[in-house]
Amino acid sequence: AILSSGSDWTIPAESPRFYLNDRQIENVKATPHTGAVVVDLDPKAASGATFSLKRSGNGPAWGGVVAQWVAPILDVKAASIPQLSVEKSVYAVAHSGEDRVVSDSYKQGERLHVTLTLICDRDLEYVTVNDSRAACLEPVEQISGYDAVDGVFVYKEIRNDVTNLFIPFLPKGKYVIDYECFADRTGTYSLGIANMHRKSPHTLPEL
Repeated sequence: AILSSGSDWTIPAESPRFYLNDRQIENVKATPHTGAVVVDLDPKAASGATFSLKRSGNGPAWGGVVAQWVAPILDVKAASIPQLSVEKSVYAVAHSGEDRVVSDSYKQGERLHVTLTLICDRDLEYVTVNDSRAACLEPVEQISGYDAVDGVFVYKEIRNDVTNLFIPFLPKGKYVIDYECFADRTGTYSLGIANMHRKSPHTLPEL
């Protein structure tokens, strides 16, 4: 597709012009050789607007657009697909009676039980789960390593603010993987987001 496009390959092309609705975005500098461009836009101005570009020249051109933004963690909603999902729950371990569900308030010294429920409708290879923790939580297990949890082998990577789970093979079904933390201070914190994806599928059934 690239070789069949354009006619004047040796003539330098002008830099493309970028527009937000009808207003041209000024002072846009492209990365040499790759032409990649990073443009910071005001969220209010970009909301609901149409992004477009214009270029001139007969040389070949290709590319894509990636939009990225930072949202408050409280605005992030749970999402899943029928083929793959993860659900996170945090319980305060009680010395007597039933454990209570914790949302965002923690007490210093409280022992917390983090439960991740994984569901997949097919056999998967190279599954990764990234579970970010609240700022006040310290995991009981401090050393990374392999473990057998609910019938699957999992490599737990313990980092400062996240626990990463690497699963070489995850058979079809529902699995519960958990770990415990201590709250090192009292306060109200964002719980943290858990996400799940497969890194490199090998042989998968067709949808």
